[in-house]
Amino acid sequence: MKKFITFISLLVSFFLNHNSISSQVSLQINIAPPPIPVYVQPYCPVQGYLWTPGYWAYDTNDYYWVPGMWMEPAQIGFLWTPGYWGYSGGYYGWNTGYWGPQIGFYGGISYGYGYTGDGYWGGRWQGDVFQYNSAVTNINTTIINNTYIDKSKVHNNKNRSSFNGKGGVNRQPTPNERSASLSNHASPTSKQLDHQEMASKDPNQFSKVNKGKPSRTVMGSGIDKENKGNNPTEKQGGNKSHEQTKQNQPRQQQKQEQQPREQKQQQQQQPRQQQKHEQQPRQQEQKQQQQPRQQEQKQQQQPRQEQKQQQQPRQQQQQQQQQQQQQQQQQ
Repeated sequence: MKKFITFISLLVSFFLNHNSISSQVSLQINIAPPPIPVYVQPYCPVQGYLWTPGYWAYDTNDYYWVPGMWMEPAQIGFLWTPGYWGYSGGYYGWNTGYWGPQIGFYGGISYGYGYTGDGYWGGRWQGDVFQYNSAVTNINTTIINNTYIDKSKVHNNKNRSSFNGKGGVNRQPTPNERSASLSNHASPTSKQLDHQEMASKDPNQFSKVNKGKPSRTVMGSGIDKENKGNNPTEKQGGNKSHEQTKQNQPRQQQKQEQQPREQKQQQQQQPRQQQKHEQQPRQQEQKQQQQPRQQEQKQQQQPRQEQKQQQQPRQQQQQQQQQQQQQQQQQ
């Protein structure tokens, strides 16, 4: 009972002392979360899905990484304000993320791929249609055509701190961000909660096991198989890794275009191969038919040759007789 009262008093103290945290504070501990790991964002699988970045959650006396994932928004027109850890009074408090018409304060944490620490630059709503900023978001344009390019917020933020406050990111919310946190918004969806629960059941996601470098950093979407992309040589946040991914897009599109051509060529070659197979018996049959003819021709040629051989002595005899007659005439 005393531990519970102490926890409540610390929670109230944390809320009062940290002016960037609203009533969304749901947990506080005295150990700092690990830095944001390096990862590569997978392609958006479905038009209308929004990127929800990965984060460190806490359970059973340790942090565990919840992979980033493409998610269906709580409703059309809503954007995702990520959760974040905030430090105050010696404790780290977790501020739960939420859906709303405007992006609120998320501690200035640079989650990358449009989440630069202030606002969201990975896309925007145009009426009921979500448009993607392909300058900072990995989009396969053969699947999604609602894109635009805005490079004004493309930058390398080397600060990978996962919490706001002393020792982390020192940034306070703007009036608009405060207003967004108080306006109408929706809690994380059931898919997001299930996604976090699934991560909590994987021992390899806990920092004591992976030393702050989880092997599964992202997943494709709630409808896709998990994506284990994690490249420590890439810079987090959609610059170098994003540029390399963009360079690979034409190659992937070229491969996709070549596949139908190759299939078409194979289909065209199949009748030819079948025709060759059909021609082989015909050719054999023709050869078999030609053999008797050739033998017959040889047989027909044999009497002629014999006749020629018989004619040769006769011709010689006639020549001799002619020579004798000529000699007699001369005498």
